[in-house]
Amino acid sequence: MKYTYCIASEAHYPNYTKRVKENSLKSYFNLELDKKNIPYYISTNRIQDFDEFKDHPTVKIIDINEARRDVPESFNYELYPDDPTGIYPARYPWNMRRFLVRRAGLDGLCGCYVIDTDIVTGK
Repeated sequence: MKYTYCIASEAHYPNYTKRVKENSLKSYFNLELDKKNIPYYISTNRIQDFDEFKDHPTVKIIDINEARRDVPESFNYELYPDDPTGIYPARYPWNMRRFLVRRAGLDGLCGCYVIDTDIVTGK
């Protein structure tokens, strides 16, 4: 069965790439969603943090800088804060998720369940 939706997260700092791996990806595999062919898309500017998934059939690591290469304005106006602490959420370019959702759409999916990286799951 081919699903028409995916799970998606953004992880743009070391602490968030770690959280994705320890929480949502761990639950994703524990629930065997990979075996059900439900893709998990992760956009990141730290693709090296996900090297172990580079050939995984259902975990799709999206280089955010590559995804937005056709939108040069994004590099000028949608900047990631250097320090992701303190007032960080107010400065984070939340609309960058559109590149992740666009990629899923280009891959033929019609829906994304976007999961924040700081969730903690029970599985």
